[in-house]
Amino acid sequence: MKRWLILQNWHIAALIAAMGLSAVFLAWTSFNLFSMAAANVRFIREYGAMALADGGFTQFIEISFDAFVSLLAFLLFKGCETEIVKRWRDMHDGGGKSDSTEHM
Repeated sequence: MKRWLILQNWHIAALIAAMGLSAVFLAWTSFNLFSMAAANVRFIREYGAMALADGGFTQFIEISFDAFVSLLAFLLFKGCETEIVKRWRDMHDGGGKSDSTEHM
């Protein structure tokens, strides 16, 4: 696997920047996605084959692609979030896991 694809190798500033950019991209790509999909389904259901011939299927493919890109942006966001939280916990726990039963 390429070294730049592994989030553990990224600098914290790069993780935060990627997290912010993916959040903005997610919002941009998913904006109005559900209402467009519902309108497209309603259009195809109402007009059938004629709607598909007039571009309903093409629009369905475009909406599916936008949903897939939104999912990729979300996965990048969650990956960065997980790595940042892991580093923060490691920094405050001294690198090891603390057992809550030790203090009892």
